Amino acid sequence: MAATDTLTTPARLGRLSVRLAGLTGWRRLAAAAGFGGLATLALPPAGAVPLLLIAFPGLLWLLDGARTKRQAFAVGWFFGFAHHLLGLYWISAALFTDIGRFWWALPLSAAGLPILLAMFSGFATLLVWVLKARGLGRAVLFAASWALFEWLRGHVFTGFPWSLIGYGWTGLLPVLQGVSLIGIYGLSLLTVLVASLPAGLADPAVSRRRAWAALAAG
Repeated sequence: MAATDTLTTPARLGRLSVRLAGLTGWRRLAAAAGFGGLATLALPPAGAVPLLLIAFPGLLWLLDGARTKRQAFAVGWFFGFAHHLLGLYWISAALFTDIGRFWWALPLSAAGLPILLAMFSGFATLLVWVLKARGLGRAVLFAASWALFEWLRGHVFTGFPWSLIGYGWTGLLPVLQGVSLIGIYGLSLLTVLVASLPAGLADPAVSRRRAWAALAAG
């Protein structure tokens, strides 16, 4: 049996985290965009929320490889750009009802809006990088940072509260009903927190037993 076949799940995640953290240049940014696009599938109409268990740990591992504030911001920005580019396609599609009049707005809606909205996810990852939390604490910090900047996106400059991570539970009413207690931003926070916990399995500073227990509790 090959040695790789005997690796435990945490060991495999550790190798994957090292590979992602080691990406540089356009490879890191392309991977961030890929994870951002994957996260879009968690939202309606696909509603594949479990994909967040791949998207957010991947984003955190890419963030591990950032060496400057600019790189930390860029990882989040490219994640957010792809996320909104795919998630807000319907805005551009609506323009085709009278494309003769609104053709000029097509590039603004297709790319301009995602460019601006991605700033919020860029600042979310920058905050996490600057505070340099480790282990399971990083998942908590990341979830709080993500929820904070989702809230800001929904309120500043008149607000744009679309494509919130909490909307992924639209098809699962027992979970969605939690909004009545913690609001949609609270649901986003809990969702991102649970989705980010697998990143802790690859962190040598975290006890494997504690990481698995936290994931199971989520």
